[in-house]
Amino acid sequence: NLIRVHGGSAMVGMQIINCALIPAAALNAINLDATYSSVDGDRQISYFVLDHLWIEHAPTDTGDGIVTTFPAGSNGIFDGTISNSLIVGSPGINLANAGDSIHITRNLVAGAGPGLTANLVAGAVGPEVLTDVFTSCAGGIVITNGMSPRLLYNQLEPLPGCAAETN
Repeated sequence: NLIRVHGGSAMVGMQIINCALIPAAALNAINLDATYSSVDGDRQISYFVLDHLWIEHAPTDTGDGIVTTFPAGSNGIFDGTISNSLIVGSPGINLANAGDSIHITRNLVAGAGPGLTANLVAGAVGPEVLTDVFTSCAGGIVITNGMSPRLLYNQLEPLPGCAAETN
């Protein structure tokens, strides 16, 4: 990981704003990591803001632009915003076991794809995905679990040369 966010206690209100990140091959640019919780929710990451980021991987890299890491459960990573960012060249945003109220808005995500993968904890509300552009070969948005996702005013396009069956 180029930036790995985790702490010894709950992390509330973390912000990463106006950064350019160019990770080496197979590295994630930003990993919001709550895996060190010894008790459910004691090291949560909540009320976070990732805004105005430029994340660029080489087209063949496998690292994610933004990824969440949390074992199955609840009270790990929730109530955050990813906005106004450019994420290029790799799988884009991977919300693994994320929770409620994740807001993704006004981003351009382009690369191998999927642009957004959201495998939320059971019962999580969301995510809310508004006015984004996803350009990829492996699907624009893939959501598993969760309740009441909101997908509004997004643009999804395959990359030029993608096989129809991969979208």
